[in-house]
Amino acid sequence: TALSGANFAVFAVQWAMDRLHVISAFGYRYSTNDGGNWTNATGAISNPTRGELIAYDGKLYAITGTNSGVLRSVDNGTSYAAFNDGLAPIDAVAQEQFHATGTRLFMGTFGDIYSVPGGTVGTQPLDNPVRTTAHPSPFQHGFTVKVEGRNGPFVVEILDATGRLVKHLRSDQATVEVPRGDLPAGTYIVQLRAADGRSFDRLRVIAE
Repeated sequence: TALSGANFAVFAVQWAMDRLHVISAFGYRYSTNDGGNWTNATGAISNPTRGELIAYDGKLYAITGTNSGVLRSVDNGTSYAAFNDGLAPIDAVAQEQFHATGTRLFMGTFGDIYSVPGGTVGTQPLDNPVRTTAHPSPFQHGFTVKVEGRNGPFVVEILDATGRLVKHLRSDQATVEVPRGDLPAGTYIVQLRAADGRSFDRLRVIAE
């Protein structure tokens, strides 16, 4: 379904931490209402002609194939800054694409492959302890996530074995029903985030 508010060229798109993020002909932008309205990020390239964007480890990494090199956002796409430590000069201006695993983000460039470790195996504690469950596992048609001991909305992110985000749900209730949909058989990570983006637990489920 076309988004009426996104009538501009889009080179990369990611959903992360309750925002829709794009690299577009008008620059790096994000939307908090599913593309109805857009806000320009600061510190990014104004008029890129290409782009690659990935959400990893609570951050956003971006490349546009220009002399700006790699850009990274640590505030959910509100602003970006250069992140090119360790890159050879030619590779700092000639990146190609990203690939994420569970604990490491890789980037292919003109002359080499680089990586940065992530903290996706850990979580940031919230102010109050919570109790979380995901059942049944193994599951066939879907499973239920239950969060006890906290108030307010939270986000459920389903990651496949490569660390790729395959489902995203937001809930204001303590119990969330996660339908299987088209998920193939395999092991999945259920990552739970507070509304401010902090990860507060990770669970493992198996699809039969």
